[in-house]
Amino acid sequence: MASDESPHFNEFWNAFVEHDVLIVSGGTGSGNTTQIPQFVASMAQTLNIGGRIACTQPRDLAAVKVAERVAQEAGCDLGAQVGYQIHGDDKTSEETRLIYVTDGSMVAQAFNDRNFSDYHTVFIYEAHECNNNIYLLMALVRRAVKARQNLEHNLKVIVMSTTISVDKHAEYFKDYATVTQVHMPGVTHQVRLRYLGESPRLTSTGHPDIDNIVEEACRTVANLVRNKYPPGNILVFMPGVSEVEMACQLIRKNIREVEVISLHSAQSEGAQNAILSSSTNKRRQCIVSTNIAETSITIPDIVYVIDTGIEKVKRLMPRTGAFEVRPRPISKAVANQRAGRCGRTRPGICFRMYTEQDFERNLRDQPDAEIVRDDVSAIYLKALAFGFTAATLPFIDPPPFENLAYANELLLDLDSGYINDLFQVTNAGKRAAQSPFEPNWNYAIEFAKVKYPRLAHHIVALATMCSSMQSIFLAAPTKLVPSSLAPRADPLSDLITELNALYAFEAEEPKRPNDRELDQWCDRRSLNRLLMEQVLLQRDSAIGTMEIRFEDAPEALNSQDGENIRKILARTFFRNIAFQSPSSNGELRYHTIHGNFEALVAQESMLSTGEHPWVMYDTLKMGRNNLYMERVTHIEPGWIADLPFFQDDRMKKNYHGNIAQWRVKEALDKIRAAI
Repeated sequence: MASDESPHFNEFWNAFVEHDVLIVSGGTGSGNTTQIPQFVASMAQTLNIGGRIACTQPRDLAAVKVAERVAQEAGCDLGAQVGYQIHGDDKTSEETRLIYVTDGSMVAQAFNDRNFSDYHTVFIYEAHECNNNIYLLMALVRRAVKARQNLEHNLKVIVMSTTISVDKHAEYFKDYATVTQVHMPGVTHQVRLRYLGESPRLTSTGHPDIDNIVEEACRTVANLVRNKYPPGNILVFMPGVSEVEMACQLIRKNIREVEVISLHSAQSEGAQNAILSSSTNKRRQCIVSTNIAETSITIPDIVYVIDTGIEKVKRLMPRTGAFEVRPRPISKAVANQRAGRCGRTRPGICFRMYTEQDFERNLRDQPDAEIVRDDVSAIYLKALAFGFTAATLPFIDPPPFENLAYANELLLDLDSGYINDLFQVTNAGKRAAQSPFEPNWNYAIEFAKVKYPRLAHHIVALATMCSSMQSIFLAAPTKLVPSSLAPRADPLSDLITELNALYAFEAEEPKRPNDRELDQWCDRRSLNRLLMEQVLLQRDSAIGTMEIRFEDAPEALNSQDGENIRKILARTFFRNIAFQSPSSNGELRYHTIHGNFEALVAQESMLSTGEHPWVMYDTLKMGRNNLYMERVTHIEPGWIADLPFFQDDRMKKNYHGNIAQWRVKEALDKIRAAI
């Protein structure tokens, strides 16, 4: 393992020895991600400190790539002294002392060892990302530090970020441990900032005009290239995958002088690896990326950054249960993080697609934490399972009351009773908390294990696909050539259509050992190879840990299995059911059963023609003017008529106390009478 004798490393080590918790801010190039953990490992070895070092990362790709880089620097094989652990993939051994791990995997380990006794040090990286797993992990290590203070081997915690709110995090830990703040200066060249002269255009709803911003970024690339700026590659940040692809098309069409490369999580591992390697190509490269390039992974030879200043953030609307995914300005912390991607090897320039006044006045200091804008049911259930209470949730930022109420309602509604009326976790809830899936999906898996054990592994595959929040199809199935989709298309379920496509890929994979051939097979069918490989890996891992019967998957499910899977979905996602009835103008529209909110089937759905009066959806999203149901499945009302959720006392009432959706009641009453 490497060591470093610089004054800053000595200062860090002195703080490490004297305190339990270090809040470390560091500039780009400070060695926070790679050098400091090696330094601690080297010192621990010298002093015969037993145990391992965990270094958390928010994403699988970052954990793997950083581990590979550190193993190379340490001169060892990956999986020897340096390794990684991510969901479904463990590259460690008995001799591994430095482990790069996702924060979610670290939380999972705590169910078996709350005090993290295998570790002498836990590094929490990218704390500024404020995702739910980071928040829960900080609560767990805070408790573990205090629990181990009087033991032979205490626990050291190092919270790190280039843009962390240092005082806030120090305050969070101060009553549990000795805390100090350390700054590790970066080793970078000057980065000049260039702003727009006037603010970018807004839409009529007051949101950023994405098309205009994409075009402005592409014009900046053209000006940079044609005005003969010194050599160096260009990194362009876009809000999402669709904007990445749009920008790539525009740049390729209009700027022949550069090699245009896209970077996002939907790409194959080979494509991502190619970008993260130094290019021998003499042409200037323009990498167009989502926020995947903001942290941890380093793209070589970047001299120019073009920052659109926009991100897409998912936000729960508790009243409807819908998610809103809209473009919004980034925070100052993210803007500075993006600017730090250039200037590593020589002076760089960051072109910001907003004015300096916008930066100072309109950008908030830090990004909103996931816990204040998302569904918190999973992380809330885990917190309860770890012994925290609803009244004393341990998070550095508390979830909004509305989001917490939404989570309580969801967990109470599940028949298995994950929490009781006093908001205490039950034994079933404790088991569910250890699942890698959201409570709804865990409930579906447990239901299938009891009622349809032969089909449970199919539900695990669906749960794994849906946890990614993106389809394995790169283009909507409805837009694909019919012959490329048949026989996998299921006109009754988007989810089963995806499942059939996944199984077709699984059957094809061993037939095409050549990567290029398999890529071509996926491209012809608009399938996301990397995502499918991740789904299969995580499915197999979950099947093993959840003790589920597994049979070889068919290339396409037969109609009876498909119907039974739809029954499982209907009886477990009963909160996500909509019924077709006339709207105020007389047109037939879907209305969610309990909220009575009007919703449309997303155009990408196999069920977008509206032929089926009863449907279940995986996700409800807010568009510009309408709610849209995504990943839709046709169900029969007879499958749900007996559920408590659909009895009269649970149905939404109007101002006069009558059931708002009387047609739903009428349909269900007829079914009950027939039974």
